[in-house]
Amino acid sequence: MKNKNDTNVIDEAVTPDGIKIQLKDFTDEYYLPDYYGMIICFQTVAKNTFPKGKGWYAQKDKKFSSCVYSRGNYTKDMLKADYEALKNGTKTLADLKNHFWNHKRDCFVLGY
Repeated sequence: MKNKNDTNVIDEAVTPDGIKIQLKDFTDEYYLPDYYGMIICFQTVAKNTFPKGKGWYAQKDKKFSSCVYSRGNYTKDMLKADYEALKNGTKTLADLKNHFWNHKRDCFVLGY
């Protein structure tokens, strides 16, 4: 998952259930209202196919990538704590679904 030019990666790991995750910080690169610049990228396998022409395409049983991001009341510190919880298995992606980048699509593709 790591690009050798990806200097924004703070940490990367594999969760106990086999999902590749990365903690990235874009704080100094982007300014958007209500966005704090920190994300958890994840790479797993899609459980459902998202239809072509309806947004980002994903195919069942194929690699699927998206992210959880800090914004609004979900702070960087909360996101960092959730990253550690994913790493040690006390939380799963399903626990973080409210913070998915593309909430409806990601929940559908992942079967949540």
